[in-house]
Amino acid sequence: MDRAVSNASYITSGGATVIGLLTVTEWVALGGLVLAVLTFIVNWWYRRKHYQLEERKTAALEKQS
Repeated sequence: MDRAVSNASYITSGGATVIGLLTVTEWVALGGLVLAVLTFIVNWWYRRKHYQLEERKTAALEKQS
């Protein structure tokens, strides 16, 4: 039990230190940057899947001709 309380204390103090390193404005900017990167990755992934589907459709049409 003492070890769990000690670990929780260390984790909490470490988290508070990390949060305190940046201002609220900097955290919001960092969050915006992360969301922009995630949006880019999701768009790239689905656009890639769309192109693969189009290639398969084109190949199937060419095969029928």
